[in-house]
Amino acid sequence: MRRVFIVSLFFVSGFTGLLYEIIWIRIFGLIFGNTTLAISTVLSAYMLGLACGSYQLGKYADRFTNHLKAYALLELGIGLTALLVLLSRSSLESLYAFLFPLLSNQNFIFNVVKFALSFIVMLPATFLMGGTLPVVSHLLVEEKEQLGRRIGLLYGFNTIGAVAGAFFTGFYLIRMLGVNQTSLLAFFFEYDDRRKRFFLRDPEVKKKL
Repeated sequence: MRRVFIVSLFFVSGFTGLLYEIIWIRIFGLIFGNTTLAISTVLSAYMLGLACGSYQLGKYADRFTNHLKAYALLELGIGLTALLVLLSRSSLESLYAFLFPLLSNQNFIFNVVKFALSFIVMLPATFLMGGTLPVVSHLLVEEKEQLGRRIGLLYGFNTIGAVAGAFFTGFYLIRMLGVNQTSLLAFFFEYDDRRKRFFLRDPEVKKKL
């Protein structure tokens, strides 16, 4: 039962991860005025952040004494840094409006500047996302013989959650709630996930599970 509960939490992590990605593509598409540039920027931030986060935080995962607490803190960090992306939107728009007259004749440089600044804003959240799998894997993998099966289980449900997040965000949530409210909904999911993880740390709960 405890295993099912942890896997379900990682499903939610996948859901919110792609929820953020779709929202950011929408936000930066409006800022860039070009969906192709926005998608390229968001995907670049995601891929590099996931890779660096997995590598860097994975090196320290064995040293954590309480992996559930570490996982909860990672998810809280993801929620907060993702919320900062939303809050930085108006500042980025003002900055790009200021830079446009200065770089209007140098379109390539202007796009590079927009890419770099937007990339930096998203990188903290994606870096923390990358660290979730190495940390949560310690909660399910108890023996080396379980490594492939348990990691596959986690990654599979996380991916299914990502598919669900992309589908519902793109087709329903943004249309029904708008970008800002959908972002706040994702933060609520992250916070609720964190609360459930601390709930799971309770010794009495562990016995029941």
